[in-house]
Amino acid sequence: MPIIKLPYKYLETLTGTDRDTIIDRVPMIGADIERIEEDHIDVEFFPDRPDLFSTEGGVARAMQGFLGLKDGINDYPITPPPASASGLTPPASLRSGPSSGLRSSATSR
Repeated sequence: MPIIKLPYKYLETLTGTDRDTIIDRVPMIGADIERIEEDHIDVEFFPDRPDLFSTEGGVARAMQGFLGLKDGINDYPITPPPASASGLTPPASLRSGPSSGLRSSATSR
């Protein structure tokens, strides 16, 4: 199973907690502590939780929710790039939608 190195200072900054809270609560989000070092903790996560394989995107977010510091779903606004950002134009068959003449295998029989 994956063993992840979690630096205390970084995780403290992301979660607003302290080292002792991290050591105490990380097992409660599904981790086994492998090693406790002066500047980091090595933890093992089950492979069915790949979201916990990173400090900022997984462990910090899970800790914030578990500790009641932040709840709900994160909102990630998506802004489409300008139409000419890539300099490429999709083929007409992809731009014209369902009437493009492309047929699915079910309708072409």
